[in-house]
Amino acid sequence: MPSIHLLPLGDVAPRLVDRLCPPLEARFAASVAIDAAAPIRPEWLDAERGQYAAAAILDWLLRSPPPDGGWRLALLPGDLFAAGLESALGVSTLGGCCGVLALAPLHAAPGGDDSGSVFFRRVLTEAVHEIGHMAGLGHCDDSACVMHFSRTVEETDRKGADFCPACRAGR
Repeated sequence: MPSIHLLPLGDVAPRLVDRLCPPLEARFAASVAIDAAAPIRPEWLDAERGQYAAAAILDWLLRSPPPDGGWRLALLPGDLFAAGLESALGVSTLGGCCGVLALAPLHAAPGGDDSGSVFFRRVLTEAVHEIGHMAGLGHCDDSACVMHFSRTVEETDRKGADFCPACRAGR
């Protein structure tokens, strides 16, 4: 049985992390553990952009992969950028051990619906997406599949947190 380790970076609400465990266990038939929170390292921040460098966080994560050979998803309360992307909701190693998910962009735009259930659904969707990459799945052409690439939160809302039949079968 694979294992998933959720790693809060900085100040991430424990209730949010706890709520992720049951649906992730169900979707991946995996045990889910919550690692002790780690501090956000100052060198990850690009002060000019006001965003964190996904590559720097992944490098740090790769230096201490989960000891049981499982997957580790770091939860960052800020915003990410990655090579070729102005902003990234998350980044993971394809078929690897680690990924990072940006929580800040998953909140609604000012004046939008930011109820707890909307935010949680977005976090779950993108967590499943990033863990799917760690499990070896690439992006999917099916716009309703969780593995469809999301450039915006609106695309995350449209796709939902479930795998299409092809992705569920591991393509």
